Amino acid sequence: MEYLVFVYGTLRRGGVRAIPTLFPQARFLGCGTVKGWLYDFGAYPGLICDPAGRDILGEVYAVDANALQAMDEIERYVPGDEAACYYFRRAHHVAMRNGCTLTAELYECNPRYYDCTAPMPVVDWIAWAQSIGELPEEAWPDGAPIKK
Repeated sequence: MEYLVFVYGTLRRGGVRAIPTLFPQARFLGCGTVKGWLYDFGAYPGLICDPAGRDILGEVYAVDANALQAMDEIERYVPGDEAACYYFRRAHHVAMRNGCTLTAELYECNPRYYDCTAPMPVVDWIAWAQSIGELPEEAWPDGAPIKK
């Protein structure tokens, strides 16, 4: 079975965990946008979907169940235990550049662990990260290292 996944941060091409590098079998389907707000968490971003938000740029990939499970681990998503999740995996509509709309899974940050009061003024996290140069060392809010 294949799953469609929309990625907007470190899993995008140019990110430290780019899907084409981690999962060479994944199929790139194109670029698209979801409505929401980006948040700066240092070495990685967070997204809160919101129909009144900006058009957040990302990439859509078709992945298999093993890749999706590995991404769940990377994003610290624990199905059935929202209190333990740093990110939630949810299905959202993605407006693709070719004009079609599809539904894809994406990882939204859990406001329980992050300050989501001041959205970033950008819609493309990779371009922003590349413009500032070296990002801070990665760590989860609890100090645990982030799986690469």
